Amino acid sequence: MEKQSESSLRLYLRLAVKIMLCVALGGSLWVLLQSTGDKDTKLKKAPSQVFDISELGPGEFKIVVWANKPLLIMHRLPEWTTTLRTMDADLLRDPLSQSSVQPEAAVNQFRSEHPDWFVAVALGTAMGCPVKFVAPSSEAYLGGAWPGGFVDTCDATRYDLAGRVFRQQSARQNVVVPEWRLLDGTIVVGG
Repeated sequence: MEKQSESSLRLYLRLAVKIMLCVALGGSLWVLLQSTGDKDTKLKKAPSQVFDISELGPGEFKIVVWANKPLLIMHRLPEWTTTLRTMDADLLRDPLSQSSVQPEAAVNQFRSEHPDWFVAVALGTAMGCPVKFVAPSSEAYLGGAWPGGFVDTCDATRYDLAGRVFRQQSARQNVVVPEWRLLDGTIVVGG
């Protein structure tokens, strides 16, 4: 009789542990899936916001806040667009932005419908840290002059002037480009 109650207790405990493990695993998966939801969908749901760019001259940029994220708005110099046109695609992880988050109009080497303008979420894609702008210079990088672009402030991942990540960096995706449009001295982002 004692053996039978002991085996019933063991069976009950095994069943209870298995149920608890399933619940914990299910809860963990739920949290993981919610936190890594489709970034593109989240950005599309963000409200539209208008930013004045009338005083932003070529070679200038500003950081604003949109959808609780830093947003970079850059007026590119003509030589920067030339650099993007002639960039060696083999240096980049995703040169055609096929696995990156951006609107259809931005699937090109400029990642913009308007080559002289660039709008992107100013966060690196590896750790979510802010990126800083580095102007083109003679500093050596990847065996040649640094073509300029952005550098992640946490892990020093380098991106080009269109926010495309270089190979052999910790980030796997280009910086995020939201929906935006140019309209009479303003840029309308979102919606």
